[in-house]
Amino acid sequence: MVLFGISSAPFAATVARAGTESVEPAQEQSAAKQRESTLQNLGAAKQRKVQTAQQESAKINEDVLSRATSQNISVVVSISKQRVYLMVDNDVAIDSPISSGRHGRATPTGSFTVSEKDKNHVSTIYHCPMKYFLRLSGMSFGLHVGQLPGYPASHGCVRLPEQVAKLLFQTATVGTPVTIQA
Repeated sequence: MVLFGISSAPFAATVARAGTESVEPAQEQSAAKQRESTLQNLGAAKQRKVQTAQQESAKINEDVLSRATSQNISVVVSISKQRVYLMVDNDVAIDSPISSGRHGRATPTGSFTVSEKDKNHVSTIYHCPMKYFLRLSGMSFGLHVGQLPGYPASHGCVRLPEQVAKLLFQTATVGTPVTIQA
Protein backbone atom coordinates (compact mmCIF):
# COMPACT_ATOMS: atom_id res chain seq x y z
CA MET A 1 0.00 0.00 0.00
CA VAL A 2 1.29 3.47 -0.83
CA LEU A 3 0.32 6.29 1.53
CA PHE A 4 1.07 9.88 0.57
CA GLY A 5 3.66 8.53 -1.87
CA ILE A 6 5.23 6.42 0.89
CA SER A 7 5.18 2.63 1.06
CA SER A 8 3.55 1.22 4.15
CA ALA A 9 4.24 -2.39 3.14
CA PRO A 10 5.93 -3.21 6.47
CA PHE A 11 2.54 -2.83 8.12
CA ALA A 12 0.58 -5.08 5.77
CA ALA A 13 1.31 -8.22 7.75
CA THR A 14 0.28 -6.67 11.06
CA VAL A 15 -3.36 -5.95 10.30
CA ALA A 16 -5.55 -7.60 12.92
CA ARG A 17 -9.18 -8.44 12.46
CA ALA A 18 -11.74 -7.69 15.13
CA GLY A 19 -12.87 -10.74 17.10
CA THR A 20 -16.42 -11.71 17.74
CA GLU A 21 -17.99 -11.14 21.12
CA SER A 22 -21.20 -12.26 22.70
CA VAL A 23 -23.65 -9.34 22.66
CA GLU A 24 -27.24 -9.18 23.83
CA PRO A 25 -29.68 -9.09 20.87
CA ALA A 26 -31.19 -5.73 21.93
CA GLN A 27 -27.73 -4.14 22.21
CA GLU A 28 -26.71 -5.60 18.88
CA GLN A 29 -29.86 -4.28 17.17
CA SER A 30 -29.41 -0.81 18.70
CA ALA A 31 -25.76 -0.63 17.63
CA ALA A 32 -26.62 -1.93 14.16
CA LYS A 33 -29.35 0.71 13.73
CA GLN A 34 -26.94 3.46 14.79
CA ARG A 35 -24.26 2.23 12.35
CA GLU A 36 -26.83 1.93 9.56
CA SER A 37 -28.15 5.44 10.18
CA THR A 38 -24.67 6.95 10.15
CA LEU A 39 -23.56 5.00 7.10
CA GLN A 40 -26.65 6.13 5.17
CA ASN A 41 -25.22 9.65 5.32
CA LEU A 42 -22.06 8.47 3.54
CA GLY A 43 -21.58 7.53 -0.10
CA ALA A 44 -21.07 3.88 -1.04
CA ALA A 45 -17.30 4.28 -1.55
CA LYS A 46 -16.88 6.00 1.81
CA GLN A 47 -18.97 3.29 3.47
CA ARG A 48 -16.59 0.59 2.23
CA LYS A 49 -13.56 2.55 3.44
CA VAL A 50 -15.08 3.18 6.86
CA GLN A 51 -16.15 -0.44 7.29
CA THR A 52 -12.66 -1.64 6.30
CA ALA A 53 -11.00 0.79 8.72
CA GLN A 54 -13.33 -0.42 11.48
CA GLN A 55 -11.89 -3.91 11.17
CA GLU A 56 -8.23 -2.86 11.24
CA SER A 57 -6.28 -2.20 14.40
CA ALA A 58 -3.46 0.25 15.05
CA LYS A 59 -0.10 -0.54 13.50
CA ILE A 60 3.00 0.80 15.24
CA ASN A 61 6.44 0.62 13.68
CA GLU A 62 8.73 0.81 16.73
CA ASP A 63 11.88 1.24 14.62
CA VAL A 64 10.49 4.33 12.92
CA LEU A 65 8.94 5.64 16.15
CA SER A 66 12.32 5.40 17.91
CA ARG A 67 13.71 7.97 15.42
CA ALA A 68 11.05 10.57 16.26
CA THR A 69 12.17 14.03 17.38
CA SER A 70 10.24 17.27 17.72
CA GLN A 71 11.85 18.38 14.46
CA ASN A 72 10.98 15.43 12.19
CA ILE A 73 7.40 14.44 13.07
CA SER A 74 4.00 15.36 11.73
CA VAL A 75 0.48 14.01 12.12
CA VAL A 76 -1.81 13.32 9.16
CA VAL A 77 -5.53 12.59 9.61
CA SER A 78 -7.55 11.15 6.72
CA ILE A 79 -11.28 11.72 7.24
CA SER A 80 -12.25 9.56 4.24
CA LYS A 81 -10.12 6.63 5.45
CA GLN A 82 -10.89 7.24 9.16
CA ARG A 83 -7.16 6.88 9.90
CA VAL A 84 -4.42 8.85 11.64
CA TYR A 85 -0.74 8.59 10.74
CA LEU A 86 2.26 9.71 12.76
CA MET A 87 4.97 10.46 10.25
CA VAL A 88 8.67 10.48 11.13
CA ASP A 89 10.44 12.16 8.25
CA ASN A 90 8.68 10.39 5.36
CA ASP A 91 8.04 7.10 7.16
CA VAL A 92 4.84 5.95 8.86
CA ALA A 93 5.44 5.29 12.57
CA ILE A 94 1.78 4.89 13.57
CA ASP A 95 -1.23 4.00 11.42
CA SER A 96 -4.44 3.81 13.42
CA PRO A 97 -8.21 3.96 13.06
CA ILE A 98 -10.01 7.08 14.31
CA SER A 99 -13.51 8.42 14.62
CA SER A 100 -13.92 11.95 13.26
CA GLY A 101 -16.85 14.36 13.38
CA ARG A 102 -20.24 12.96 12.50
CA HIS A 103 -22.69 14.38 9.95
CA GLY A 104 -23.45 17.99 10.86
CA ARG A 105 -20.41 18.21 13.16
CA ALA A 106 -17.60 17.60 10.68
CA THR A 107 -13.99 17.72 11.79
CA PRO A 108 -12.37 20.80 10.21
CA THR A 109 -9.86 20.09 7.46
CA GLY A 110 -6.64 21.96 6.77
CA SER A 111 -3.22 22.58 8.26
CA PHE A 112 -2.91 23.02 12.02
CA THR A 113 -0.32 22.80 14.78
CA VAL A 114 -0.54 21.34 18.26
CA SER A 115 -1.14 24.40 20.44
CA GLU A 116 -1.81 22.74 23.80
CA LYS A 117 -1.30 19.37 25.48
CA ASP A 118 -3.50 18.31 28.41
CA LYS A 119 -3.12 14.77 29.73
CA ASN A 120 -6.39 14.87 31.70
CA HIS A 121 -8.49 17.40 29.79
CA VAL A 122 -12.20 17.72 30.57
CA SER A 123 -14.40 19.34 27.94
CA THR A 124 -15.91 22.64 29.05
CA ILE A 125 -18.71 22.13 26.52
CA TYR A 126 -19.60 18.45 27.03
CA HIS A 127 -18.13 18.00 30.53
CA CYS A 128 -16.55 14.69 29.63
CA PRO A 129 -12.95 13.49 29.96
CA MET A 130 -10.73 13.75 26.88
CA LYS A 131 -7.56 11.98 27.96
CA TYR A 132 -4.29 12.84 26.16
CA PHE A 133 -5.88 15.89 24.51
CA LEU A 134 -3.90 17.66 21.78
CA ARG A 135 -5.60 20.99 20.97
CA LEU A 136 -5.10 22.17 17.39
CA SER A 137 -4.21 25.79 16.57
CA GLY A 138 -6.00 27.15 19.65
CA MET A 139 -9.36 26.00 18.32
CA SER A 140 -12.13 24.15 20.14
CA PHE A 141 -11.20 20.71 18.79
CA GLY A 142 -8.29 18.32 18.83
CA LEU A 143 -7.21 14.70 19.13
CA HIS A 144 -7.94 12.60 22.24
CA VAL A 145 -8.92 9.17 23.57
CA GLY A 146 -12.45 8.18 22.61
CA GLN A 147 -14.72 5.41 21.41
CA LEU A 148 -14.17 4.19 17.86
CA PRO A 149 -17.43 2.73 16.55
CA GLY A 150 -16.00 2.38 13.03
CA TYR A 151 -17.58 5.49 11.54
CA PRO A 152 -17.55 9.29 12.08
CA ALA A 153 -19.29 9.81 15.44
CA SER A 154 -17.63 12.67 17.35
CA HIS A 155 -18.72 16.28 17.83
CA GLY A 156 -15.75 17.37 15.68
CA CYS A 157 -12.69 16.09 17.51
CA VAL A 158 -10.58 13.18 16.31
CA ARG A 159 -11.09 10.20 18.62
CA LEU A 160 -8.18 7.80 19.04
CA PRO A 161 -7.53 4.44 20.69
CA GLU A 162 -5.92 5.01 24.11
CA GLN A 163 -2.57 3.42 23.18
CA VAL A 164 -2.27 5.65 20.11
CA ALA A 165 -3.43 8.79 21.92
CA LYS A 166 -0.80 8.18 24.60
CA LEU A 167 1.98 7.68 22.04
CA LEU A 168 0.96 10.81 20.10
CA PHE A 169 0.79 12.77 23.36
CA GLN A 170 4.27 11.57 24.37
CA THR A 171 5.76 12.21 20.93
CA ALA A 172 4.11 15.45 19.77
CA THR A 173 5.16 18.83 21.10
CA VAL A 174 3.50 22.22 20.96
CA GLY A 175 4.12 23.24 17.35
CA THR A 176 3.91 19.75 15.82
CA PRO A 177 2.21 20.09 12.41
CA VAL A 178 -1.14 18.32 11.93
CA THR A 179 -2.81 18.01 8.54
CA ILE A 180 -6.46 16.95 8.37
CA GLN A 181 -7.54 15.80 4.91
CA ALA A 182 -11.08 15.19 3.68
